[in-house]
Amino acid sequence: MDKQSLMDASSGGDGLELIVRCVNDRTCFVALPRAVADALARRAYRVPLPLALAPRRASLPRSDGVPTSRRGFRGEKAPPFVAWAGAVSGRDGAIEIPLALADCLGLADGEPVRVAGRPSAPIAAFVELKPETERDRDAILAVANEIETNALRQVGCVAVGQAFPFWPKATTEPLRVVARAASPSAPGGVARLGLETELRIAPWTPSGAAGAS
Repeated sequence: MDKQSLMDASSGGDGLELIVRCVNDRTCFVALPRAVADALARRAYRVPLPLALAPRRASLPRSDGVPTSRRGFRGEKAPPFVAWAGAVSGRDGAIEIPLALADCLGLADGEPVRVAGRPSAPIAAFVELKPETERDRDAILAVANEIETNALRQVGCVAVGQAFPFWPKATTEPLRVVARAASPSAPGGVARLGLETELRIAPWTPSGAAGAS
């Protein structure tokens, strides 16, 4: 297995094939096999490192197009993104993904995916978030301050139009939040979260009404 290929897809390569393993974790951070994690650590990539995921037989989109509403610049569906912050998975050849995040991304345990790093993704100056559904609106607004305060502990990156789970304190079920806009962002609408990122909570809007950054 070529560990360097994880970073090649941004230059037209295929990425590294791994198997999804769902784990119980109340964050949106993933874990990579020891050999892959060690290779990335030696190259000193800044973390959290956004990773693009794609089905085994699909090609990752080129890095020269910006999708709108999770659609690629050539009409292809934009890949989902996850963040890696240094965690090591317990199984060779597996990317461990929190179950609630995998559910948001439509990924199943045992599914093969191609994983490609996005080290050039910027730290967003601001990210606008909204509830995934109208039903979630009141719950999101009730914990808006908690999301703004604690998002960095749970979420490493966002992608415009992509949902992710957020776990408020003293709850057993996560809320599902969608990134409505992020600026600046890399191709795919992906951006890292940082200490200086401003998080804004937007009202719920029907699907397709979210704008791109």
